[in-house]
Amino acid sequence: MDKEENETKVHNVVTDKECYVPLTIHEFTKLKNNINSTIDKLRKAGALTRREALSAKAPDTALARFYGVPKVHKPGVPIRPIVSLRGIPTFGL
Repeated sequence: MDKEENETKVHNVVTDKECYVPLTIHEFTKLKNNINSTIDKLRKAGALTRREALSAKAPDTALARFYGVPKVHKPGVPIRPIVSLRGIPTFGL
């Protein structure tokens, strides 16, 4: 499988609207701010310790990363989708 074929297969998986929904930067920022404000409210209410609140907050967040690993042992070499959630706003929860 060459690079172009791999990129085409990954693109086909990502653009499948039944499995993945596009997210705008505005929606992402809104989600991050909502999570942080909820954590602040829980901290002020005494439900979280300072340490728990700091570890749960999302100061430097990123979008989930998607990549595909080719299943070379299968006919047609389909793509196994991998979604890395490290660093997303809810990662510390």
